This record gives sequence, C-alpha cells and structure tokens, in this order.
Amino acid sequence: MRSAILKVLLVALVLLALVACQAETAETVEVTRVVTETQVQQVEVTREVEVQVPVEFTNVRMNMGYIPDVQYAPFYVGIEKGYFAEEGLNLLLDYSSEVDGIELLASGEADFATGSGDNLVQARSQGLPLQFVLRWYNGIPSAIVSLKESGIETPADLVGKTVGIPGFFGINYKTYLAMLDANGLTTDDVTLEAIGWTQVASVSEGLIDAAVVYSNNEPIQLMWGGKEVNVLELNQYSNFIPIGIMANESTIQENPELVQRFVRAFLKSLKATLDDPTFALDAAVRAVGVAGWERGKAELALAKSFEFWAIENDEYGYYEVDTFDWTQDFLIAAGEMDNEIDTSLCFTNEFVANAQP
Repeated sequence: MRSAILKVLLVALVLLALVACQAETAETVEVTRVVTETQVQQVEVTREVEVQVPVEFTNVRMNMGYIPDVQYAPFYVGIEKGYFAEEGLNLLLDYSSEVDGIELLASGEADFATGSGDNLVQARSQGLPLQFVLRWYNGIPSAIVSLKESGIETPADLVGKTVGIPGFFGINYKTYLAMLDANGLTTDDVTLEAIGWTQVASVSEGLIDAAVVYSNNEPIQLMWGGKEVNVLELNQYSNFIPIGIMANESTIQENPELVQRFVRAFLKSLKATLDDPTFALDAAVRAVGVAGWERGKAELALAKSFEFWAIENDEYGYYEVDTFDWTQDFLIAAGEMDNEIDTSLCFTNEFVANAQP
C-alpha cells in the first residue's frame, strides 16, 4: 500500500513540474495543451495535486468548406483556449468543400458543417434533413473587386464590362444575379466569364475588368500586392441567409446534448475572438502556418471578417425566418429550385438561446 502511494505521489510531482511554468497562485489552475487540432489533453492540478487523466472526449467532425484560413479564427481560438475541450469535444477539422460538407452531413459522416443558407434550402427541397443550429455571419461577404483605375464604383459602372467569376454556381453567383436585379440590370448588360479561381491574377493583369470574390479574401490579396482597388459589396443588394453552422436533424434529435455543447463552445470562441483580435490573429497564424512576412495580410483579412461577425444587440447566433423566405423566393424565381418548403424548419434557435454568454 505504501509503495502504491509513493508511486502516485511521484507521478503527481512529475506532472506538477511539467505545468509549474504555467501555474499561477490561484487555488486551481487548468492547463490545456493542444498537440494538434485533433489531439487535446487536459490536466487539472490543485494544491492537493489531484490529476485527472485521461479525460474523455467525443470526436466531432467539422466540415469547414474551404482551405485552412484566418477566416476560421474562432475555431482556432476555441481550440487554443480549450473551450471545445471544456465541453469534452475533440474537434476534427475537415477542409473539404462546402458541397462535400452537405453530402457528409446528409450521410452522417460529419457532425457539423459551415456554409451558406442557399445550399441548405436547396438541400431540404431535395429531401435532405439539414438544419442550421447557429448563425455565424451577419450577411454574405460577396463582392465585386476591380482596380481603382477601372472607375467601377457602382453597379451601373459594370455595364459593358467583363466580370470574372469562378463559375456559374454558388452563393457568389447568386449574389451577383441579385445585384443585377436590384439595380435594373440584366445578364445582357455585363459579360460574365467563368475564370476558375484566378480572380486575383486576372484582375491584377487586366485580363478582366472586375471579379466576383469574397470581400475578406481576394481584395486583401490584391491590396497586399500593391494594387489600389474598388470593392463593391453585394450583400447590400440582397437578403440571403447569413453563413452559419448546420447539422443533420438526426443529430439534433438524437444527441441534443452534443449539439448544445458544440454551440456553447463556438459562441464562447467567437466572443473571445472579437474581444481579443491580437490573440485571434496569433492563433490563426499558428493554425494556418502563415509565413512571418504575410502576417500583415492575415491581419487585414481578419479585420474584414470581423465586420461580418460583429455581435448585434448583445445577442449571438440567432436566425430570422425572413432571410429564409427571401432566399427561397429568389431561388425559385431564378430557376434554382422547383418546390417550396417550410422555411421555419431550416433552422433552430433552441441551442443558441441556451448558450448566450
């Protein structure tokens, strides 16, 4: 018995030594060490040197919809600060496309996915039981970017111009069409050209007059490359469903506790990101592997993203049904969707309401 006690004390002393450099004078110090996004070990140390090892975690697969980028700062902040770990969640970040995320959610291979609401509404019209569980963005960061010298400052200035776009699909294409309609323009007034993901090079080299982009991405790259640009925000011409995080209805109904833990951790991470931009930038730079000389570019992209993440009326993550109704009406009018659905079933605010900081 005495031998066993000595062994326990020895282990405790070793663990205490490992965390001593981070310990404070508080009664309880919690240390979270993030090894990778998918390996988290949490150790709690008190003055009595109680050690809880191992900690039980639930693996949660999160589809990001894009490559590692500073625009995912809230996730990186939440991982580093241990907010997901506190909820017992081991976050597996999957950087496959948004379309892949819809399919992974529908098949049960992913637990959550971030994406735009037009895709979710269309998915539900095809019988896929997906729902938003929280709103992340306040709108859609679609934009049209051009060089300053082009003189394109309003939608009317696009008449007779050539605009590049990755392809005739996705939310950027839809916001472009909505912008034309809102300003009395037609697809015959502007030449729209599919250019793949070459917007920055094509605009910079003058191969096109302007390009449809995300305002927190390509315009930043052009400015970082020394170009003066005009940015026409498209969000002002439409009411598309803001970007959020969705889940399968089966997950929501069968494992609401998991959903609640995730929503609570994410909203806490988002608030921490907005409250401390410097830490958020540092966490994103570490996670993405940004080269030192590109830190300034990452800072600009994050600052632009903040404009779309701002907290409104001290409330986090709520959806309103009017944006779903507007989006559905647009999709049907544009021939992107055939049948109407009950838009109130496209989202739930239950988990957000229970997770307000």
